Amino acid sequence: MALEAEAIAFHWYELSLIPGLLQTEDYARALLTSRYPPVDEEVVEERVVTRLERQAVLQKATTVFSFVIHELALRTPVGGPEAMKAQLLHLLEVGKARNVSLQVMPIGSTVGIDGSSRMRSAPMSRSNSSRRWWKSYEMRADMAQVQLQR
Repeated sequence: MALEAEAIAFHWYELSLIPGLLQTEDYARALLTSRYPPVDEEVVEERVVTRLERQAVLQKATTVFSFVIHELALRTPVGGPEAMKAQLLHLLEVGKARNVSLQVMPIGSTVGIDGSSRMRSAPMSRSNSSRRWWKSYEMRADMAQVQLQR
């Protein structure tokens, strides 16, 4: 969390899940209760609270957030239909911020299919740090083909 607070840019590609910084409470809880081995409710609640607290970093208008989410993550009904509807509406709301970029990698694309990646860029006084960063990908979208389905 300390590295996230210092970061000036986040670049996140996610193959199968909505990134933690974008998850709603119900989506996060559904994920955390479905983990194996299971943990007790108290641990689940602590983790949900921590995940939601981390999202405060999105309010930092001078930090750039770039998310590429595979379409499969958007179509997997984590937490059921109502939770997923709320999650998708939340993504639309977060995506309105001028420092947040949300892109969807369509089903059928194989770019990045070998795994998720995250990269944080620190100010010039610190080196880049990353949890996982294996490859660099160039992604392009034809905006004429991007549609919002209801």
